[in-house]
Amino acid sequence: MLFILEEENEDDEKEDTKTPRSGKKLWSSIKKSLKETSATDVLHAMGAVPSGFRLPTLGKLYADGDEYTMKNYLIPKLSTSNLSFRDLFFNPVTNKIRPRPVRFQKIVTLQAARQIPHAGTGIEVINYCVRMCLFDGAKVLSNIVTVRSFCTDKELKNWSFHTKLTDNLPCVDYAEIFVRDNKGDKDIGVLFELCLGYKRVKTGELGEFSCGWAHLPLFAEDGTPALNKTYDLYVNGGTPYEKGIEVDPSVSRRESTNKWRALVSKNRQPRLSVKLSAPTKEQKEQLDTLPDVLVGSMCHLGSLSYYRQFLADALLRDRLDMQSTDLVHSPFLMSFPSVMEQPDILDVFRASWIEKLKITKRGDKRDAEHMKELFRQTFLETCYPLCHSANLQHYKFGDADVEQNRAAELTKIAQMNKEKNSALAALLSPDVAHLPFDMKELSFDVLGPFCLVK
Repeated sequence: MLFILEEENEDDEKEDTKTPRSGKKLWSSIKKSLKETSATDVLHAMGAVPSGFRLPTLGKLYADGDEYTMKNYLIPKLSTSNLSFRDLFFNPVTNKIRPRPVRFQKIVTLQAARQIPHAGTGIEVINYCVRMCLFDGAKVLSNIVTVRSFCTDKELKNWSFHTKLTDNLPCVDYAEIFVRDNKGDKDIGVLFELCLGYKRVKTGELGEFSCGWAHLPLFAEDGTPALNKTYDLYVNGGTPYEKGIEVDPSVSRRESTNKWRALVSKNRQPRLSVKLSAPTKEQKEQLDTLPDVLVGSMCHLGSLSYYRQFLADALLRDRLDMQSTDLVHSPFLMSFPSVMEQPDILDVFRASWIEKLKITKRGDKRDAEHMKELFRQTFLETCYPLCHSANLQHYKFGDADVEQNRAAELTKIAQMNKEKNSALAALLSPDVAHLPFDMKELSFDVLGPFCLVK
């Protein structure tokens, strides 16, 4: 009986291969896939969300792979010939990394989002955030950065941000972001996508919506950089690839001949307030050590600058053969980019680094080489055991269960190291499970996937 069934299946397969599918059938399958009902369609039909809400564009791009992550843009890229680096240079005279000034280098501060429509009944909002990147209207041109927002007013329409950095403030909450770009195209700007995470009350389903987007051009029509001032940007509905979509059609942007009505209508429009400012002299020196195109939090600026200096030392200053493609032994160079994608581990490291700075002598702080080595040691003591913990779930922004589990594990390991006053406490403890050892943890590959230009 089984033999007969197998023969029938084989005959069916042969018939399928002999008779090619017609174009009509292929189009019908495409139309069917386009007409499949998504969670967005269901919630729109229920009236739970405004018609301008969509599934997040930047959130999906960030989750799909490493193309739009910090580590893809932070690691130096090889030149076209693959014989040198195109964005990392060393100055033997000063014994430092060579600065790389760019055409646009500003600090963007998220100040407030106003009149953002709230989700309706049947949905519980669990978090708010704004994702940022460089965008030219057709393509994302940089890494994607996430900033957490807070909604405290009664109507749940106004979002606020943390613009003052304190020792205990989580890195993902800090709303000052640096932006570097060296192309100078007038279409390039900073894309802001406002998102909210939700939970459906009946089913418990978790998801995320885009509440709209705004675009701030980096350059004027004559090619000059955007002025340092506060910008009040209208929030558009739909995705960044859609034009003319309103977040909430009930609040139309159409101009009225009545001045009072026009003023009231303007105040009801969804808006995002951002401030553009120039970096200080010290901040500019650190920013000039970074790649030509990068977006990141200002609370990470010092760490990113240190990492780039270590890259210049290891890949340019200390190498005997500049054409060699041998692996570079450095757990620090290998681990740091991955940690940049895990804000909670960065918070643990930042707290440890602040404590180290408090007990460091003033004379030692003026010694650049001493501070670089202290930074490397602090990072390895704090972050290396955490990166390879088997009990640490993959980081996912907005997932409360994952964040709580990770926080408990991070606190456990940090407390263990603090009591024993050694990073070996967690590494040798039978209560902490670690991932199997891999030589990739210790070796930096100059021909790795992030170094090669795609």
